[in-house]
Amino acid sequence: MIGQLYNTNNVVVGQAACLVAPANTPAPPPTSAVMSDPFSLLPWSAMTLAASATLTAGNFTLTYTYQGTAYTTASLPYTCTAAAAATAIVNALATFPGGAALASDVNTSGGPVSAPATPISVSLSERFIGGVWSVTPTGITGGTLSITQPLWTPVGATDQGWTFASNKSTQAINIEEQSSQVAMEMTTQSLTVSGALSEDISQTLAMAYNMIASYTTPGVGVGSTPGYTLLNPTDTILTYAVALIMANRLTYPRWLYIPVATCLANVSGAFRRAAAKRMYTADFQSVCPISQIAVYDFTAPHT
Repeated sequence: MIGQLYNTNNVVVGQAACLVAPANTPAPPPTSAVMSDPFSLLPWSAMTLAASATLTAGNFTLTYTYQGTAYTTASLPYTCTAAAAATAIVNALATFPGGAALASDVNTSGGPVSAPATPISVSLSERFIGGVWSVTPTGITGGTLSITQPLWTPVGATDQGWTFASNKSTQAINIEEQSSQVAMEMTTQSLTVSGALSEDISQTLAMAYNMIASYTTPGVGVGSTPGYTLLNPTDTILTYAVALIMANRLTYPRWLYIPVATCLANVSGAFRRAAAKRMYTADFQSVCPISQIAVYDFTAPHT
């Protein structure tokens, strides 16, 4: 029977999520993969708060600045646990645009932060990603506190998922003594990740139209300047590191990593009242040595 020629378990139906970061941002180490959830953002978007040496006293606050607005926690002790940090961050994001943060929007691990061996990692839900963390210590002794910023940002929802394609140009090598070619030469090769973005937000517009974004913080009082995002098209080609995260046939993660890519597809946004959602084409094309592109296909959990 023809069914004996293949393993149906190897036929995978699934989805993928795309993330971007500044060009040449490294992929997370394989040791950080969450084997129970191939789409976990923890390896990609976690902030790490760590002590340089064992802390003996003091307090600190965490500030998350998003599009020019700062959200600051209440004062936290030097012995802060992951749970206490999560509660403080949820409270600080109570006035976040689009709705307050819920406990499920803030994922933390590690702690207490007073020990260098137990830093606290913080990962936010996609709606909150894109800001910058900072720490303000008060009376900290025994060591210092520092933050490692998350650099990867989810691109967002698409209309029909993502497409991973390979584009090649070849040159046949012939000799006069025979009619068939004797070799094939690769003249160009690139990999692309493309999709139709369906979240109508400033980050989507900036990426799809190769625009630079800047943010203005809202003023205080009647007649003051409202908060807004300014998008300016540029002739400078913006570059990104791109990752496509998937689940493989074993339901473990599979990561595609491109260290440098552009997003320069021709874009046409249609505004059809209520007939259809707005969509913007994103076409990430690799512009790096092909050998620097990597696919991590995880096959077994940690032992």
